[in-house]
Amino acid sequence: MDFESIRTSIAPSVIERRLSRARASADEVASALWPDAGTTPLLLLDHGSFPPDKREPPAVIAARNSETAILKAVLANGFNDLKRHDKSLNDSTYEALYGANVYACDPESERFLTTPLLAAIEAGQVENVRALLEVKADPNGLDKLVLLDYTIQQKQQRLPNAENVRLRSSPGVQQQFWREWNDRKYGMQQPLQAPPVSAVVKAVQVGSIEILDLLLESGADISFWTSEKTWHSDDFDGCLSPTLETVSSLCVTTPLHAAIEAGNTKMAKHLLGKGFSPNVIPLINRGSTVSPLMAALGNEELLDILLEDPRIDLNLHTPGNICHILHFAAAHHDVSLLKKLHSRVPLEKAGTTFQGQSLLHVACLPLDTSNTNVYSEKIYKSIHDLRSPNIIFIDTPLKFRQYEGSLPSPHPELSDPVGAENFERQIEVVEFIFDNHRDGLVDESGVDLSLVLPDCHRNTPLHYLAGWRFVNEKLIEILRQRESLEKIWIGKKNQWEYTPQELYEDGKSAKEDGPKEFWAEI
Repeated sequence: MDFESIRTSIAPSVIERRLSRARASADEVASALWPDAGTTPLLLLDHGSFPPDKREPPAVIAARNSETAILKAVLANGFNDLKRHDKSLNDSTYEALYGANVYACDPESERFLTTPLLAAIEAGQVENVRALLEVKADPNGLDKLVLLDYTIQQKQQRLPNAENVRLRSSPGVQQQFWREWNDRKYGMQQPLQAPPVSAVVKAVQVGSIEILDLLLESGADISFWTSEKTWHSDDFDGCLSPTLETVSSLCVTTPLHAAIEAGNTKMAKHLLGKGFSPNVIPLINRGSTVSPLMAALGNEELLDILLEDPRIDLNLHTPGNICHILHFAAAHHDVSLLKKLHSRVPLEKAGTTFQGQSLLHVACLPLDTSNTNVYSEKIYKSIHDLRSPNIIFIDTPLKFRQYEGSLPSPHPELSDPVGAENFERQIEVVEFIFDNHRDGLVDESGVDLSLVLPDCHRNTPLHYLAGWRFVNEKLIEILRQRESLEKIWIGKKNQWEYTPQELYEDGKSAKEDGPKEFWAEI
């Protein structure tokens, strides 16, 4: 039974009578918290001695209750009577068990779960938050050591290096563009518990500006989130621990990211008005994380709010995979977004990702594994990168490369049907990139050759176009009309010694007739 059910099960007149007093006894508070426990004094000296189905400190339970007087009784008066029942209970022990900063932990794994302040915020109890802060609850909601411990336990990823990127056999680009959202929501390796976050982040997640302002007034740490320093990819040295160690720098997400994830425009504006940086990138799990602007893709209102902020830095790349906001726009096949961004930043500022992929590479990548022609052995060996969040790990052949001797189930249905409309969007994006990207040597047919340089797999954009399960024939025809691209089509070999034309022809002849033996190859 949760606390709200327990509270509402007590007659309102009884609650009113108890709370009308200036002070509540230990027995009365205990009866309000655990009415089925009777009125025997609570001698709760460790988590294991709590009632078996209520293994949280009393202050945490009371913090969720809408009756602030019960919380105040727990914090200030009610449990002083415990000293009468246990002479060994000194002030420090009392504070550790029943104070405003007590930690609730899982009784078996001892993992951190919550504190009274975080519990009150999550329950939306503004007055309880105020009461806790008045008795000097830590406005951060937790100590930075909790965040450090989480980082260590989750075995934070190292930044990628050229060799492991080259050898990676399972789909790769979705890690650049999409994994960060899952990491922020579920933790770096998606543990059973959500990653611990500070009180400020929690307040934003529940959408309470009033609680957020109370925390800021009480001195909650926001130093990293409001820093004027803009973090670029070359600011990260690949170490496992961040260069800063404050609560704000150790959180797996930021308040602004949390507001964007919730689609809370009002909160995002409030944070920006309070000095939160529109360029902040979380340090933790920096191998797959994005800027607020990248996180706002798909929400035009939030995107415009960030773009209009005079502090916005349009030169940011993600620290691990070196992705620019323009790479994300190309991955979305959104020419309107590309044009909006191009009016503020030249396309050539995007550069290449850590895999050496230009905007053109990204625009030509297959949508996901269901759109990659893995029935062709040459394509299966050659194509490792995707541009979509719709990754199906269980049934996709590409995933099974790493399990020797395993064969997947037949290829899944297309996650997103590929039709003329989607092909036209891709053509618009590719043509816009060709017309507006000027970073290298431009040949006689108007091709900026920096766009078509081989990536870490020695694939060109044409290799990726040829690897689609259903090929955009019109786009390939358009590109092959340019002399330099025709030469690439027929003569440029990738790491596996295949040209785009060879991938295309092998894909055309491949039959979708069930699992292939080469799917089990590592």
